[in-house]
Amino acid sequence: VAVGPKGTVLTFYISEQSFLIPTTGEMLKVPFSVGIVLMDGAPVTLQHQLEETDPAKIKPGMRVEAIFKPAAERKGNIFDIIHFKTINE
Repeated sequence: VAVGPKGTVLTFYISEQSFLIPTTGEMLKVPFSVGIVLMDGAPVTLQHQLEETDPAKIKPGMRVEAIFKPAAERKGNIFDIIHFKTINE
């Protein structure tokens, strides 16, 4: 099913513990936040990093949009999405 780049955060968490990013070999900068996003038009959720890390600014129901790597750097996998940015709609 083709879906657009926008969705709705259902829930989220913020982590203060870093870990190794397997695709780059670098440590993830902390704090970082991860949202469970229901993509517009999709029957399932997607778990991915959110740009916003302030817990006062992240809320279930907020709208987000996927920010992708430049087309030349994409490999056709989940890591083509850099993060989800908060949008106002």
